[in-house]
Amino acid sequence: MKVGTKVVSMVLSGQTNVFYAYLRRAMNRETRRLKIIEENQMTPATDAAIRELLCICFPLDINVFSQTRYWHGSAPAYSLIQEQNGQVLGHVGIVVRLVRCGNAPALVAGIQNLAVRPELRGFGTGRQLVVESMNEALYYVKIDPPHAAILSA
Repeated sequence: MKVGTKVVSMVLSGQTNVFYAYLRRAMNRETRRLKIIEENQMTPATDAAIRELLCICFPLDINVFSQTRYWHGSAPAYSLIQEQNGQVLGHVGIVVRLVRCGNAPALVAGIQNLAVRPELRGFGTGRQLVVESMNEALYYVKIDPPHAAILSA
């Protein structure tokens, strides 16, 4: 982990509590790596961990997510998860669809569902998942404007 001028100035100015909070966040970012999982590579254990998270985050849809991650019968093409010590902290499922724009086919990617553990909200986990999933979508759908697009909220 690099120590930047911001960190040095925090320590020199006596802002040690701010420094330690900054250091904790930086260490958490290093230990909470994102993992990209193609749907055909999803293990039963990871599937169950993601479904558990979806049930926590969407209690009104527990009847669906306790059984499947599919939404309205549609599977994600791939998922990004953030995990630590075997626990899924955040998840985003990405769907890819072929649609038509006039007479031209267009391959589009969009967010199917996004979930972050309630106690971890507000720390940028959701943002990181969305940004990285859309970056991955650029490669996944082999963007070649005007034939493809990325759809996100």
